[in-house]
Amino acid sequence: METRSCSPELTVKEALTQALELYKLCAEWDEESSTVVAVPPGAEPWHRGEHLTVEPLDQPGGFERSAEEHIEGAAVILWAPDENGVQQRMRTIRAGRPGRFLEMEAAECARAASEWYTSPVPSQVLLEALGKMGLPAIRLRRKTIVPLEGEASSVEDVEQQRHLVITAESDADDRLVPHTGWSVWYLTPAAATPWLLFRTSLHLRSGQAVRADTLAVAAYIANYPVTAGKAG
Repeated sequence: METRSCSPELTVKEALTQALELYKLCAEWDEESSTVVAVPPGAEPWHRGEHLTVEPLDQPGGFERSAEEHIEGAAVILWAPDENGVQQRMRTIRAGRPGRFLEMEAAECARAASEWYTSPVPSQVLLEALGKMGLPAIRLRRKTIVPLEGEASSVEDVEQQRHLVITAESDADDRLVPHTGWSVWYLTPAAATPWLLFRTSLHLRSGQAVRADTLAVAAYIANYPVTAGKAG
């Protein structure tokens, strides 16, 4: 069992708040659900989008216990709104480890929350990179679609012209899944099968590497009309 402990004057809620603030995260107390919400500074109101909560494993009532005595562990939980805007519990980002004093648990929860917020979502990085290059794109069913003959208001419009489809072997919408590279496919309305143009094959975890790989794909797409004539 861990021997380090928090100040006997701190409650569990106060100890978790202090740990989050050390990692430059804001800790907000949600009265309705009686939990600590961890959000980055300047983020939109947490109840409108994805956010994390840090919760002692002995809820309810665990937040007001003495942090020095709390050895039940703490967990980081991801929440996200459903199609009706109602927040739903999605997954556990970091499971608690019972039998440890809260000082260590709080620090590890804060680090896990910070890493989650700062890790890039590959599909968002791709859309941002394409947008900065003036390339219209549509994200649909784990695919990014880029029309080659002008902007399109719907997928149906795109499918009536030459277009590129960018896919990933891993889930590009999940920031927790290691990025494994991109594939760029060329399609035409008359084509029976897509034509693979470009592929990266990597196993990346760092945000800098994910961005570099994605920018390389975006640059290839930006230059594609130069070679499209040769490709047909």
